Amino acid sequence: MIAINHNSYDEPVVDEEWKITAYNTEKINGFSDKILLPYTKLQLLEKHTLLHKYHDEELECEIQGIPNNLNQLTFDLIKLEQQLGNWISIKDMVGSYSPNMFKIPKRITIPNSFEEKLSDVFKTQELSFKIRNYNKGYEYTPDAKMLIFGNEDVCPNRLNGGQSYIIADEFKAERLK
Repeated sequence: MIAINHNSYDEPVVDEEWKITAYNTEKINGFSDKILLPYTKLQLLEKHTLLHKYHDEELECEIQGIPNNLNQLTFDLIKLEQQLGNWISIKDMVGSYSPNMFKIPKRITIPNSFEEKLSDVFKTQELSFKIRNYNKGYEYTPDAKMLIFGNEDVCPNRLNGGQSYIIADEFKAERLK
């Protein structure tokens, strides 16, 4: 449960209090600061880059080989991370990059929707990229939604600007005053 106090600066000044309850909460992020982005606007999203982790099947993949050009591989992975709005850390998925990192087959787990993008990056470096297993994963919750506390005028919600958010199956808002 989160309590929100809202002060409007319109005429007349309105002072509101709301209680938001999240059900089957998967993740809460960014509420350690008492102040959020200026002029915070709440938005409930059913589609977002972070939700792929909860909506998609997980793929267990195996990568093997030595990259042709480690610098280019690093650049391509950073570019992919930027395309995902910096919400997903490719380094967290793949690990650190080194010339011999895939000499021994390395297994990673990724959301199904990232398969083609990652496969393309690895294949351009002539690395073997094979899918070993499909599963729902322990985080699979197809009804998950994201309540984001952002401000599209400051930073679009598709980009990670440090917005606070909650991922849960259901949200209810109740006006207290």
